[in-house]
Amino acid sequence: TSVTLVYTAGYQYSKDGKTWQNSAYFDGLSPATTYTFYRRVAETDSTSASAASTGLKVTTDKRSVATPSAPALSSKTDTTVTLKAVSGYQYSKNGTSWQSSPTFTGLSPATTYQFYQRVAETDTAYASATSTALKVTTDKKTVNAPSAPTLSSKTDVSVTLKTVSGCQYSMDGKSWQNSPTFSGLSPATTYKF
Repeated sequence: TSVTLVYTAGYQYSKDGKTWQNSAYFDGLSPATTYTFYRRVAETDSTSASAASTGLKVTTDKRSVATPSAPALSSKTDTTVTLKAVSGYQYSKNGTSWQSSPTFTGLSPATTYQFYQRVAETDTAYASATSTALKVTTDKKTVNAPSAPTLSSKTDVSVTLKTVSGCQYSMDGKSWQNSPTFSGLSPATTYKF
């Protein structure tokens, strides 16, 4: 928001060609704005001021903005993560590719990702530096309930169900075991599996 021109003794400087100053330094300017600066030979006791030079166009830099804190989690599933949205921010899961949406899809279940945020670049401000990371582990994948187990064999004190790969077995729906065999049962008693 400032411009310093090359100073030459005996000259005056202006940013509008009307108001003149001895300093070649101009501050209080707006970011990312083009100004036209002029100079002239200053008036002395024996000479009048010269006419203004041709203009020099200078565009001020964009302003810098502070780095935000790490993003906050809004929600997650086994394949999506949604961060809390902040107006004017961008989001990333690798710190290099940015998007305006705080939602990331197509993720793998039970996997830890790092998410970042930054203030997006505007016409008058540069993008901020990247925030620190928020680590989020996606949920485990949900699966549909299998069909009811089927009986493989039984005795007076044991029941063996047909084995299904990847399934666990229970008599009460609360305590689960990997084995499809239940022993130590009472004879002539009905059980639910």
